Amino acid sequence: MKKKVKWMLAAVILIFAAAAYGYYAMQPITVEAETVMVSDLQSSFTASGTVLPRHSQILSTAVSGQVTEVPYQPGVALQRGDTLISVGTTSASSLELQKEQYRQQLATARQEYELLFGPNGTAISAEAAAKSEYDLAVKNYNNARALGEFVSAMEVSTLETQMNLAKQLYLQAQSVNAESNRAYYRDMIASYEKQLTAMEESITSGATVMPYDGVLWELYTETGDYVTENQSVAKIYRPADLHLEVSLLTEDAMQLESGQKVICKYADQSQVEAEVTFISQIARQTISTIGMEENRSTVELIPAAIPAGIGAGYQADITFTITAASQVLTVSASALVPVAGGSAVYKVERGKAVLCPVETGKKSGGRVEIRSGLMPGDVIIADPYDSSVKESSRVKAVT
Repeated sequence: MKKKVKWMLAAVILIFAAAAYGYYAMQPITVEAETVMVSDLQSSFTASGTVLPRHSQILSTAVSGQVTEVPYQPGVALQRGDTLISVGTTSASSLELQKEQYRQQLATARQEYELLFGPNGTAISAEAAAKSEYDLAVKNYNNARALGEFVSAMEVSTLETQMNLAKQLYLQAQSVNAESNRAYYRDMIASYEKQLTAMEESITSGATVMPYDGVLWELYTETGDYVTENQSVAKIYRPADLHLEVSLLTEDAMQLESGQKVICKYADQSQVEAEVTFISQIARQTISTIGMEENRSTVELIPAAIPAGIGAGYQADITFTITAASQVLTVSASALVPVAGGSAVYKVERGKAVLCPVETGKKSGGRVEIRSGLMPGDVIIADPYDSSVKESSRVKAVT
């Protein structure tokens, strides 16, 4: 009798255990889910850029002799006519030779200005030709995309590359024909004229003066040094003529486009927008901080503004956002699981995980383009491996 009771008690325990296991087995797995939406497939990275003048000018001494005075230090904002370097007396013959050199430089500057911006100047016609080439490249690219399957992906990619190159050449031609470039040449001509005038007025003092309002960038001599005629003694620039330069890994630079907008953050924590104006097609090989060889290319940008007090040599953090594909369906890369013939995701349907094969496209920033297999609004499991989800698992989606 006791043995029979024991068997009955064991049977009851097994029944309760089976019921408990069944209850817990039927409970849904809580999973992190995401809603499939149409958006840009983007990635961002930040690099350090340097504030530099687009144009600078090196000033030379008019005479030979000993430097008697250097009244200013680099970084000082000066006005036209301020004396940068004073040199002791010198012979009239050496001064005349120096003046002749400046006359030649002045004549060359005037010829260059006339060639670019004179009545028959090339700047306007070059910009018009570059615009025509860019418009044609855009048309060819759009036509190729419109033909769809009749044009190979390689041909479309080639036309896109040609279009981007034509755009960069057009922007460069615009820059050459820009009023700022005209002003640069006019200022250079005026500077040579003022240098000649200063030499006429400084036969004995040998003063090197500021040809325009600007900033003293570098000094190449100091009081007591002996300098010779035409020796470089200082470098200056206009504070309104600053831009940004950044050295990027070539594979990152190749993804940028001229005219692209980026965000710059300066040392004073102010943020402004900047525009990519030049992407070098030349790469240089450098050694990284960890000793690895890498290729880098120079990218130039024009900022919307530069805060007061920030000049040549200052650093700025520049955040670039690269769009791999525009307005496409995307999912987290962690949502993909490998299946025979490709990839799949677990779609949440009526409380269950349903394995759904998908066709993937471009990848960027931890997300993947979905070309087929899903629709906007579908809910998928963001990381099925983290939740040990299987086909037909009961799930509770948390978005």
